[in-house]
Amino acid sequence: TSGSGRQALSRFETILGKLAPRTRRVFVLRYVEKLELVDVAAAMDISLATAKRHLSRASTRVFAMAEREPALAEYVRDIKRRTLPDDLSGAAPIRPSLVVHGEA
Repeated sequence: TSGSGRQALSRFETILGKLAPRTRRVFVLRYVEKLELVDVAAAMDISLATAKRHLSRASTRVFAMAEREPALAEYVRDIKRRTLPDDLSGAAPIRPSLVVHGEA
C-alpha cells in the first residue's frame, strides 16, 4: 500500500472509531465484510429496522466526516457518483476498499 493509501486507511479507521460501537459494527459488517443487511441484523441479534437505523446513522456520519478529510475526499466523491449509500432504498452497497487510484 502506498503512503497515501495508508493515510486514507488510517483516517477511515479514525472516523469509524468515532461511531458508537454497535453503529460501527453494523457499518463494518455491511460495507467492509459485505454482508446483506438481513444478515447484519441476524449477526447483531437486532431487528432489521434497528440495523437500518444504525446503518443510516453511520453512513451519514462517515460520509460527512470523510468529506472533510483530504485523504478521503476524492474517494467519497467517487462513491457518491457511483451509488447512494442508502440500503433503505435498495441501492447497491458501497465497498470502502480504500484502493488508491492506479493500484490494484
